[in-house]
Amino acid sequence: MNVSETRKRRRLAVKSALAAVVLGAAGGGIYYSTSAATAGETPVGAAFGCVLPGGDRVDVPIEFGVGIPNTATAGTQVTAKPSAKIVLPATAVDKLRAGGETALDASLTPAMTLVEGTTRTELKATPLAVKAMTLPAQGDLNLTLEGAPVAFTPKAAGTAQVELTGLTAQMLVGTTEITCTATTDSGALGTFDVTAAAPAPAAPPAQAQALPDPGVGTLADPEPLRVNFEVTVVAKPPKLQGAQITLRGTLKTLLPITLPVPPDGNDMTGELLLDPAKNTYLVVFRFMPVFNDIYATEGTVSGKVKVILGASPVGETNGVSRVKLRVDNVWQGGTASGTGVHLMDPGVDCHTAGPMEVPITGNIGLGQGVETDIKSTATVPPFTGCRGKTGEDLSRLFSGLVSGPGTEVLIHLKSLCIGCPK
Repeated sequence: MNVSETRKRRRLAVKSALAAVVLGAAGGGIYYSTSAATAGETPVGAAFGCVLPGGDRVDVPIEFGVGIPNTATAGTQVTAKPSAKIVLPATAVDKLRAGGETALDASLTPAMTLVEGTTRTELKATPLAVKAMTLPAQGDLNLTLEGAPVAFTPKAAGTAQVELTGLTAQMLVGTTEITCTATTDSGALGTFDVTAAAPAPAAPPAQAQALPDPGVGTLADPEPLRVNFEVTVVAKPPKLQGAQITLRGTLKTLLPITLPVPPDGNDMTGELLLDPAKNTYLVVFRFMPVFNDIYATEGTVSGKVKVILGASPVGETNGVSRVKLRVDNVWQGGTASGTGVHLMDPGVDCHTAGPMEVPITGNIGLGQGVETDIKSTATVPPFTGCRGKTGEDLSRLFSGLVSGPGTEVLIHLKSLCIGCPK
């Protein structure tokens, strides 16, 4: 073994970028090339003993690393990007080809831990995978795998470290599973400094708000109560396992307070304004990384509400939110900067045929600064107008991936003001 050359390659692995997977179809299989991405510290080298069909055992080296920032702030979310390299030796490739095999699937499942002093926090990582990788005619098979970003939040100032605490690998050739057992699977992936969060500015003294007295008597056609909310919507489509789509914005509502209150409440209205979710990362077909921009348009809220005023004002709500969804700028593989293969260019009017209706039922806190979580389930309508780069209609593809019942939705509301000005 050339020790000098090995050390040189390891230094390059530390200083250069970890590989990012770019998918492209060729020759009946899916091939992979690499491009630069941010690198973390020294990758952890591991080895797996794999038993090939026929009983032969082969050693498969694996290099695993994550891209992490040099510094972070306590209480602020950090993202780590896993990446791995697997080398299937030429002897193993020759044996597989001799058995009539031409391609294989491979996946790597890491277990990672954030270490902050004596505190250890398990990080949730999804498997890194490649599908239908064509075996070369000769030589080693080099596989580069990139995983979904792993988000975590350091708790306190100091030094933090991401550790690899476990690693499992699976390979499938045709219908035959290749059993692989790790011989080494742990080590430090990278260390970074965590600075203390800046103190929050002091809140201005709350001003008393003149609210109607809901006591004895009847209010004749009073002005509706204006309540504005900061809103975060988190949707989990069941067909995209592990996917989470987050939209943030504001909700402006008009809540009637006429007395006496009808048995089912007064009619309420609301305007929902959500910011686009840019560079949303999804994995489709269980292995294909896809980025896209998601827009929620024509957002409205309607239904019934019983406003109960007092020291802790509450709105007993039975309503529904309606939003149309639009998907734009879709690309496959690559990174969030759009370096992959574009499936749908920006500007294509790919949208749901009708609004997605999300029931909103429960008691919502109306007092300034009060936060409320509402859990709901929605049906995503079919998509239409989705045209690919070459003009093909992708509407049925998007509908098959996302549309249908059973999407879990979490709505987080924070009251910004009660009795807001017009």
